[in-house]
Amino acid sequence: MWAEPLWNAASVLLGYSIFCAVIWRRARRSSAPPFLSDPNGDGVLVSYASQGGTAERIARQSAHRLHGKVPVAVLPMNQVNADTLRQFKQALFVVSTYGEGEPPDNALLFARRYLRRRVQRGWSGIRYGVLALGDRQYAHFCGFGQSVHEGLVRNGARPLFEPVLVDREDPQALDQWHGLLNGLGVGNVNADAEPACAANDESAFSAWRLQSRQRLNAGSSGAPVYLLQLVPADDGDSLPPWDAGDIAQIRVLDQHKKQQVRDYSIASLPSDGALELVVRQHQFDDGRLGLGSGYLTSELPVGGELPVSIRRNTGFHPPPINQPMILIGNGTGIAGLRAHLKAREQESEQSRNWLLFGERNARNDSLFHDELINWQRRGHLQRLDRTFSRDQKELRYVQHALGEAAASLRTWVRQGAHIYVCGSRNGMAEEVDLALRLHLGERCVDKLLAQQRYRRDVY
Repeated sequence: MWAEPLWNAASVLLGYSIFCAVIWRRARRSSAPPFLSDPNGDGVLVSYASQGGTAERIARQSAHRLHGKVPVAVLPMNQVNADTLRQFKQALFVVSTYGEGEPPDNALLFARRYLRRRVQRGWSGIRYGVLALGDRQYAHFCGFGQSVHEGLVRNGARPLFEPVLVDREDPQALDQWHGLLNGLGVGNVNADAEPACAANDESAFSAWRLQSRQRLNAGSSGAPVYLLQLVPADDGDSLPPWDAGDIAQIRVLDQHKKQQVRDYSIASLPSDGALELVVRQHQFDDGRLGLGSGYLTSELPVGGELPVSIRRNTGFHPPPINQPMILIGNGTGIAGLRAHLKAREQESEQSRNWLLFGERNARNDSLFHDELINWQRRGHLQRLDRTFSRDQKELRYVQHALGEAAASLRTWVRQGAHIYVCGSRNGMAEEVDLALRLHLGERCVDKLLAQQRYRRDVY
């Protein structure tokens, strides 16, 4: 009587093992470095650990400064392994810290392989430099950058100079980094290279006007959520280009009259005629509003102007249109996911898309309800799973819906799906990651990271 259940279980296990093996082989092929090996080892590797795109941008600018003087390769850290490193005499690491000392997603695999233990063969022939990006408001300032430095030393690599620590893109620290590039011993660094553009650089911002502000969750038990539409302040200016996944930076003054920059996922495309943001109004216990959200949702009048810059975030740019996409998020994370759905609709009506989204109550928190239902009816959303946590006795979140759809999840991933997560880092994104690892397996999720098929824009 037990033969049939045991046979079914064995069949499922065999099929899942084959599934993981396929993912592994694809990851092995995709992890090959996209450059020709330098037989003399005279080239420079520029590698980055970037969650929101800043470290990648500075890494590419640094590589551009060396371009034409030596062979240069630019890679995310997840695509760097021991064999890659041994192809170069010099390596530069531009490293952001995520949260309290943690690696960004595109450096997780490197950290596990090389920073938590000593590798069997040392890297004594490698000279390296680290540019560590961070924020002094966090207890572990530049914590991951420091870990990279310590891990490389532990494995036998030798520093070219002490790590350069940068507090919120401090221009003086970036100038120090550029000066060190000049002393690498690789000839004259390209003097015509584009300078690094810091978030507080005046030239990066232009005046935009708040065209409209609409509350999306009237009557909600949660904090107000607003859809804002921004256009260039000069009516004659056309919208600048941006891609789904890019970030809008706004500049505001804090209580000490110091300029601060806040980042928001863009919810629209240039073809929509406006830059759209989805902002939840944050309120502290003493009644004060959050610096950025308070300014955008309450203080700035409709018709008022503010400085805005658009930052490329290639780590959250779209996958190929012919590959399926699983979009997962909650709350204002709908902004980044909505931009992707708009982009895929614009490019092809045949794209396969699955949205899993969570909020509080269906009655008051069904953000973009009509738009999502229309996409579902037309087949643009092949599957739509919305989870409203307070609509039943037991709290139910987006990760629960993901677990209930585990069989479909495995099928979509096996068919080449890319997984994009946008929304709350604490809670949602952490629980979704655990659910993915539970239902796909640790090895498969790590290979999706290596293939850049698992990407997150979380905060």
